[in-house]
Amino acid sequence: MILFELNFNKIAHPLTGRGINSSDTGKFFFPLILLFFVSFPFVIAQDPFVVHRFEGDIVFDGIPDEDAWGKVIPLPVTTLRPVQGKEPSEKTEILIGYSDEYLWIGGRFYDSDPSQLQYSKKRDDSDENNDVAGILIDCLNDNENAFLFVVSPAGNRFDMTVFNDARVDSPNMNPFNISWNTFWDAKSTITEKGWFTEIRIPFSSLRFKEMEMGISMGMTAYRWIPRKNEMIVFPVLDPKYGRWVRFQPSLAHDILLQGIKPTNPVYITPYLLGGGKMSNNPDISGSSYKRSNNTIMEAGLDLKYGISSNLTLDLTINTDFAQIEIDDQQVNITRYSLFYPEKRIFFQERSDLFNFNLGNDDNIFYSRRIGLYNGSIPVRIYGGVRLTGKIGKFDVGFINMQTAKYATQLASENFNVLRLKHKIFNPYSYAGGILTSRIGTDGSYNITYGLDTYIRAFKDDYIDLKFSQSYGPGIENKRLTDNTFLRLFMERKNNKGWGYRSAFNWSGNEFIPAIGFLRRVSVYSFDERLRYGWVPGEHSFLYAHQVYLKYVSFYNTKGILETINTGPGWAFETRNKYTGEIEPEFHKEILSDTFYVDKNTFILKGDYSFFSVKGKLWTPASSKVNVKIDYELGQYYDGSVLSLKFKPQWSVSHSIKLDALYQYSRVHLPSGNQRYLSHVLGFKSLYMFNTKLSASAFIQYNSAENVFLTNLRIRLNPREGNDFYIVFNEGRNTDILKEPIELPQVAYQTIQFKYSYTFML
Repeated sequence: MILFELNFNKIAHPLTGRGINSSDTGKFFFPLILLFFVSFPFVIAQDPFVVHRFEGDIVFDGIPDEDAWGKVIPLPVTTLRPVQGKEPSEKTEILIGYSDEYLWIGGRFYDSDPSQLQYSKKRDDSDENNDVAGILIDCLNDNENAFLFVVSPAGNRFDMTVFNDARVDSPNMNPFNISWNTFWDAKSTITEKGWFTEIRIPFSSLRFKEMEMGISMGMTAYRWIPRKNEMIVFPVLDPKYGRWVRFQPSLAHDILLQGIKPTNPVYITPYLLGGGKMSNNPDISGSSYKRSNNTIMEAGLDLKYGISSNLTLDLTINTDFAQIEIDDQQVNITRYSLFYPEKRIFFQERSDLFNFNLGNDDNIFYSRRIGLYNGSIPVRIYGGVRLTGKIGKFDVGFINMQTAKYATQLASENFNVLRLKHKIFNPYSYAGGILTSRIGTDGSYNITYGLDTYIRAFKDDYIDLKFSQSYGPGIENKRLTDNTFLRLFMERKNNKGWGYRSAFNWSGNEFIPAIGFLRRVSVYSFDERLRYGWVPGEHSFLYAHQVYLKYVSFYNTKGILETINTGPGWAFETRNKYTGEIEPEFHKEILSDTFYVDKNTFILKGDYSFFSVKGKLWTPASSKVNVKIDYELGQYYDGSVLSLKFKPQWSVSHSIKLDALYQYSRVHLPSGNQRYLSHVLGFKSLYMFNTKLSASAFIQYNSAENVFLTNLRIRLNPREGNDFYIVFNEGRNTDILKEPIELPQVAYQTIQFKYSYTFML
């Protein structure tokens, strides 16, 4: 056993909370698994599947019936659910081949009752209530990142990237980027026998590495039949690895292609943007609001160039995100910051490569720090460059962006991010680093670097080590630990049998990553979880379930306890895809200052112990009508809390989808008879005229912020890379007297027209 010796000023025992003074004990030890075992070859040898090369022509019509297809042997598929390892209930043939320009996938998906097929006309529809077929491709065969291509019986396409081997640090996180798009085509046909499809993916859209033996990639293929909750897969997958098992590149089967000549086209996408904006802003005196009307006239350009078969350069000029959907409204009754996901496509693409996760949502690089003031107000981005891919044996990511000045609040700034990763020991482990900088024309600056390694120590056991430091004006760095972040993390990735998760984080008083996100600062924490899971046989109504015990604690950097959350839990998933969880939890919160839930509701400093229960119940997402219910109730400091989130979804037809949200949050505090009450309502509707034209509405009300928001969008997408958007946004104040100065009823209104067209050179 290797012992790491750390001389922190004061560390508290994770169970007793009693401080351990470094001057008394001198040392604090963290045991780690012997790195000797890391080099053990855990990879089970598998013969690569040699992909058939077409000699004849393929007529791209959605029916794989040409003579060339007849020479392809279908993949040996089996079921993953509702019971693993069975013959599919519907005959399924998935074929794969290639020509000089394309990777081809053919599907013959027979169905005993094609009238029961479920699908929509929406582009990029990721809902589980659609019949689909998908292929996951780990282009670089790095067992960590992959592209997913999905097609429906209507010929609708959906693509996304998978990162971090589909691992997540929180149950609320998803290990993929659904906003990623690339150039590929698919056609489908529905007959009385079922549905059939052809997918063709240009090799120019796949980044791969050339070897003497040919091109080696990882591949997983699947078919989903929602009305039967049946997942059919190749290769054989074990449900013990959890809900994202079919997306894990490390479990994909190797395929081999030979004689492929990579092409490196240049994609140029200019855009034109026009419209108008009305806004009400405080006047110079600050005693009233003044209305202003502005015309919007913009133009810009995006360029994508494949420098090599596995290295891509992106250039953006006058970057615009007018077409993105507005953020979902959230309610915060905790002491810590809310996290909002990135929705801007430029920053979502290959975002996995820049990931330097510090636990849960915390990260060294949080792209919403670029081009947004206070997290929501757009700041002009003059332009930037991004380089992603492989150079030699290194995974490389580089971003440089320049933003404009925003009024008097924010200087013009330059942002840089450099990320490097290199495989070590085995195909599932790496070592790497990150460097970020944020430099303003007013002399402000922040530089943060980090080093990390992710190691597969045993078949299902992983170790994650991270070290980071930040520098900038006002950071004195009197001690090594002041501007330092350290993370030691161990986990067994297995939902069957015993599993565990153990993490220690240290965040120094002056650790400030200016392009990052930290929910809590100036703390160190312990996160310990022990679980036992079952994957019952086919005669059980449960598909999988687990019980667990967790202990999470936070201390300030002086060793004083701030928070404890501990308790047992039970999570389950049934064979027909009902999922649920219940988690009784004991809390201990020590407030060193008054905590304001909002400006009228507060909790005095002191020591609080209380108990609550939280959980969820989700009906099958494969149903046309499904509901997600999340809840929390019980004690809250010296009072009580009740929180309920209700999210129904209805696929009315192939053309209409409706989503709604209602979130109710109530806090009662006996001191001063204080009450906090908030309602968040949301409604989304989508109408697909056909697979190329759609209209959507997103309306939200948040009583905590007293706002009513509207986002209306019309999209025409005749082909990949060719888009026309009409977007209307409006923000209204529902309580114009909540501030000393009377607020305008309409805060802003914008209407924008955006057209973009991609040229390939």
